[in-house]
Amino acid sequence: MKRSCILPVFVVALAAVFLLAPAVRASGTAFSDVKETDWFAVSVAEAVNLGLIDGKGIDKNGENRFDPDGNITLAEAVKLAACIHQLCTTGTVTLTNGDPWYESYADYGRDLFLSESETGFSYESVMGMPDHVINRAEFARLFARSVPSIFLTEVNLIPDNAIPDVRNALPSPSGDPARLTQYGPEIYRLYRAGIVKGSDKAGSYFPDSPIRRSEVAAIAVRIVRPAKRVGPPEFPESAGSWGAVDWGLELASLAASLPSDPACPIGDFSACAALLDPAKAEAVVREAPETAVSFRAAFRRAFGVTPLAFQMQPYASGADDKAALVFTGDICFADNWYSMAAYRDKGYDITKNIPEPLLGILRNADVCVMNCEFSMSLRGAPLEGKTYTFRGDPANAALFGALGCDLVSLANNHVYDYGKDAFLDTLDALDSAGIARIGAGKNLSEAREYRAFVAGGMKIGFVAASNAEVNRMTPGATEYSPGILLMYDPAEFCAALDRARAECDFVCAVVHWGTENSSEINWNQREYAALFAAHGAGLIVGHHPHVLQPVEETAGIPVAYSLGNFWFNLETLDTGVLQVDL
Repeated sequence: MKRSCILPVFVVALAAVFLLAPAVRASGTAFSDVKETDWFAVSVAEAVNLGLIDGKGIDKNGENRFDPDGNITLAEAVKLAACIHQLCTTGTVTLTNGDPWYESYADYGRDLFLSESETGFSYESVMGMPDHVINRAEFARLFARSVPSIFLTEVNLIPDNAIPDVRNALPSPSGDPARLTQYGPEIYRLYRAGIVKGSDKAGSYFPDSPIRRSEVAAIAVRIVRPAKRVGPPEFPESAGSWGAVDWGLELASLAASLPSDPACPIGDFSACAALLDPAKAEAVVREAPETAVSFRAAFRRAFGVTPLAFQMQPYASGADDKAALVFTGDICFADNWYSMAAYRDKGYDITKNIPEPLLGILRNADVCVMNCEFSMSLRGAPLEGKTYTFRGDPANAALFGALGCDLVSLANNHVYDYGKDAFLDTLDALDSAGIARIGAGKNLSEAREYRAFVAGGMKIGFVAASNAEVNRMTPGATEYSPGILLMYDPAEFCAALDRARAECDFVCAVVHWGTENSSEINWNQREYAALFAAHGAGLIVGHHPHVLQPVEETAGIPVAYSLGNFWFNLETLDTGVLQVDL
């Protein structure tokens, strides 16, 4: 009898007793004037780490300060607007200081949003009065007009004139325009997008007051991470009726403007050939999901891709009391390998090769993790002396998104098969497709970095490394050269686990190890599993043997030693998908 290619899902339940409060840090250095208990602490750390805002430097007492209650100047606001715009449109921040320091940011904004008529400030005004302290109304106009519109999608139903101290509409066309609040429409746009909520219990905005740096950090994070958006304030009854739009309704409205191609550059929708079918948006609305995570799952079921607003940052949100993590084994979408014949035979639709129940498991997970064991490039040549080498078109990165994948591990022995240029193209292909990656990078710092998702009220970190090769041909990343994170000497990987555990509630170690084509666990795997558990891993998931290996418990944590092949070759082998409920 021919064995099935897909076995029932393994389910491992983990208790929530693993929860610990993550440390609040900014670029590895704590601010002396930002306490972990401050409401803005996490936002400050995230905004600084994203390169959106800076601290105030070292004071006379030698302490690193953020100055959360300080004001923001026009130059600082323009830097923030420029960095947010670049992050929203390219997925990264590469802008650096000029001379004077703010000139490079003003140059960036000159042709994009800096004009008196558009944002209230011109290039000349920025260069002429950089130290001008902007008020909250000016801040609202600058950001409501400079941020790409997709990141200002309405999520809250707030009637005109509901904000107690901001009037944005007249009761009749003959009303006195002088009674309108300056920049009122822009302020309402930020409220309706869930980016600001007001500064008191009544939801007042205080438009003429300076805005604090702590508020600016929180606003910046809400802009670039839609999952961080806030609901409407509890306006006084006299302000009229209002209601919150659930996550399904609020983002299903993007259907008319989001591209169907998940690799389409964020914000560059005019470059996309097709738009999503608005009729399918009704399916998302009918789901009526209540959280960003459930919306993302509903969106996948309807469209087969993850919304770009969630692809930009590998950071989801969940209000449920549990998180569903799903892991697969080895995947090879290499055009020069046999497995892609089935993809072509099915009309170039990867989803037609996966049974619907299994596809639903992948797409409905809070976080779906896969092992990307091939390179994606049109450049390079096979490594000399290597028997099996795999390379696919960079467009194949979109296949991960079609399956519901959120995160891939690149710490394996085939991602570098076609050399340095092809390896770097692989990183770029995944970044363009909005698929987060671990275990490899342009340098060691990037390769050992953990990636975090938030689901079930937990911040969950993922790190990856490999010690799979007997004949070592895949280079490890160094301080100045690209490669994967190696763990022949496990010290570096253990340090990466330590860093992730210090800042996350739960850590998953994704490892490429073991003996190929053997269902037996070797001594190295068991020894390393115990070591990784001691360094904070709450779950260990392995691959490389290309066959299933046992799931055991080591030092109180589950270890799935090998998940086998998921999509790799033409052999009919037992495999499995691991689902872990935290």
